[in-house]
Amino acid sequence: MSEIAFIGQERLLRVFSYFGAAVFSVDSAHEAEEKLRELATGDQQSWRLIYIEEALAEEIRASIKSLNKNPLPVISIVSSRGKSRGLGKTMLHNLVRKATGVDMRIE
Repeated sequence: MSEIAFIGQERLLRVFSYFGAAVFSVDSAHEAEEKLRELATGDQQSWRLIYIEEALAEEIRASIKSLNKNPLPVISIVSSRGKSRGLGKTMLHNLVRKATGVDMRIE
């Protein structure tokens, strides 16, 4: 089983399945949140990294922040439609600071 999962619109994330990642298609932030909780806290949880499409992640930031308090899986953002709002960069910055204790500038 793949250790990397992507949550978002299938037409945007399908390419990741070609590299062995699992892609879970959702159409709304509510569906994304349900799928994220299922993958992150399920009985047979084997995911190490879960990416969520940025447009959906913006609406469920509180859930992502809460779930990222656990060591695994790491939950991150993949920008959608080439329109990044910086949420992924901010989340990566916070994860690096948490892991290393160092405030690093990520560009």
